[in-house]
Order: sequence, then structure tokens, then C-alpha cells
Amino acid sequence: MNIIGMSEQWDLIVVHLDARKRVDIFTLSIYGLVIFPKTLG
Repeated sequence: MNIIGMSEQWDLIVVHLDARKRVDIFTLSIYGLVIFPKTLG
């Protein structure tokens, strides 16, 4: 495998991880918005 192919693959992995992190943060913020009012109310 050549270096260019490896770096392209690495970019895909990094982008995928970033996307998953964003989804996790998004899910957590929605979860917080839904759950906190219930526990406070």
C-alpha cells in the first residue's frame, strides 16, 4: 500500500470519528433538553 492511499484512508477515519462525535454531542444536548425539564418539573 502506498503512502497516499494510507493518508486518504486516515482522512476518512478522522472525518468519520468527527461525525460520530458531533452526533453524540447532538444526541446528548437533545437528551438534556428533554430530561432536565422533567427532573426539574
